[in-house]
Amino acid sequence: MKTKSELLKSQLLDSLQEDFKLKKLLSAFFVLSFVFIGLNIFSTSSIAAENCQRVGGALDIDVNTLDGTDFKKVGDATYAVDSCTEEPNFYKLIGHKIMLCETDPYNANGVSPDFTGCTATLIESSAGAEIVIRPGIETNLLSGAAGDILIPIGAYPYAVMIASNHLYIKHSESFVQNGSAYTMAGYGPNNASDYSTGTSCYTTDRNSSTPTSSTYSNAATAASGSNGITTIANRKVTSQGVTENVINSSMDDARTLGLACANTIPTTGVERYGYVGEIIDSLNARNNGAANCDDAGRENCDTTFGNYENYAADFLGVDGSVAFNLLKNDLTIASNRNEATKVAYIVAFNNPVNISENTVNFKIAVSTSESVSVDSDTVGQQVQAKKMGANPFGVKFQTKTRRARGAWR
Repeated sequence: MKTKSELLKSQLLDSLQEDFKLKKLLSAFFVLSFVFIGLNIFSTSSIAAENCQRVGGALDIDVNTLDGTDFKKVGDATYAVDSCTEEPNFYKLIGHKIMLCETDPYNANGVSPDFTGCTATLIESSAGAEIVIRPGIETNLLSGAAGDILIPIGAYPYAVMIASNHLYIKHSESFVQNGSAYTMAGYGPNNASDYSTGTSCYTTDRNSSTPTSSTYSNAATAASGSNGITTIANRKVTSQGVTENVINSSMDDARTLGLACANTIPTTGVERYGYVGEIIDSLNARNNGAANCDDAGRENCDTTFGNYENYAADFLGVDGSVAFNLLKNDLTIASNRNEATKVAYIVAFNNPVNISENTVNFKIAVSTSESVSVDSDTVGQQVQAKKMGANPFGVKFQTKTRRARGAWR
């Protein structure tokens, strides 16, 4: 039998051990709950885009081809393309949810994704959070958000970003031909032949509170009764509940062009510099059409509808494979253009994202080096600035870990 003194010592030791365990447990939760007060998103231009030839910073064109192929790629000998992929000055997306997943949420060939294995939510906004991405500028995604992010320790082989399928571009370009500034034709508000003109062309919000968007597939617009497969409604409600005007640019009508042109870009008035939208209305893999839109000999890909892109590796430098879905607001698969309000960007990492007690920061690197398409058309001897389309982006997820001696990596 223990003496009274021995019993007191034993009770004290048990108490100290329990206290130590509790403090250790609380310490682990403390570290985790304050890990991600700096959740940042930033752009990276580390991926080299196959952009168009420039002279003195301006896009080099040649209208003598007379077939609309007015640009040439860097390294090419001839002018053979009608558009250029460039890095936009401003790229804005509407984020709804970013998650890390323990199991694969993607279901191939147009089946709704399953997000039940996505156990760590980094950011969530049912109303939609505006995220403006500019080259070389870092943005805190948690700015103004309440509380901290608690992410369970573990390895996450998958990640998901859910955003509006309406992307927004604010960008301008100047043009030269044979080394001299070239005057382009662009959007005009009054009638079909009322083109704006100038050596620079730029996105214009038309001085309107109602946003204007074009479509990724250049689908024809129709009245709201459109079935969303062969055409898209000319007024479409976004994931935020905003009704936008949808245009299909035509070289015969200045009012349908997405870019205005001027020698000096205005910041006021009906042709002012501003954001325009691009609706990711259809994906290359098919749902209501037989051919993949990336295949040679494809036909009518702008009048069918695709709601998925199966996993593909080496997408814009992502360390893993990427898949896409077009979704409704309730995150089920969309069956036509008019239903689609959100896009799911799903990554299967080559190496899982590991979260530990020493994880102290999280960053999302977005590559926009190829995220604007500068599109043109030719009418007679005049090149028209058709639109600037928003292309998909690449995403990398990065963590920062504190070493035992306080170093960072």
